[in-house]
Amino acid sequence: MTLTKNQTDGGFVTLLTPNFYNLMYQDVREFRKSFLLPCEEGGAITSQDFHLHLALVQEELFETFTFPKRIDKLDGIIDTAYVFMGYCVHKGYRTMKDLRENDAGTFMMLNVLMAYAEEINADFLAAWDVVHSSNMSKRCASEAQLQETIEYYTGLQVPCESYRLDPIFVAEAYPDLDEDEVPALYIVTCKEDCTDTFGKPIKRGKILKSVGYTAVDLSLF
Repeated sequence: MTLTKNQTDGGFVTLLTPNFYNLMYQDVREFRKSFLLPCEEGGAITSQDFHLHLALVQEELFETFTFPKRIDKLDGIIDTAYVFMGYCVHKGYRTMKDLRENDAGTFMMLNVLMAYAEEINADFLAAWDVVHSSNMSKRCASEAQLQETIEYYTGLQVPCESYRLDPIFVAEAYPDLDEDEVPALYIVTCKEDCTDTFGKPIKRGKILKSVGYTAVDLSLF
């Protein structure tokens, strides 16, 4: 998929297209479903959740517009877009039309971020895929990887608990696979407040990255 300018009903020329919005929406829905974050709750979003989204946006925008290195700016652009899309999934704006009609500010901000990526000659789509893939690699991709992850954190004196993702949800994320080919995916979390062997405090409920986690590398974009 390539980015092309799309003329909207209101006459605003935008890089955001319905197809790309749908791709981002489905990616972030997968992320939020995996980590038990609210999805598609319409007007039910709480003041606390709204201010959490806002705080995350402010943090990422600071990184985007103040860090001097291009790679840091691109990281900030994608992370900010990911947070905005998290808000869209939380609210249930399933299509670009839904977003444009209900939240013109977020619609405009997504376009500004994509335009800024273009301004610094960065490939927004490729960078988005890398960030999403990294986020999804926090999950354990098999029971064996789950056990390795638990053993790793146990060695760091971090008490763990885990849960398996709903097989029906996982199957939805892999529509091209037969039922017997759909992987069993797991999430590992910190069971109680603790301090690991490196002296790092970890809060109860924090997602613990799988031993198969792949860090984001945007150096190619």
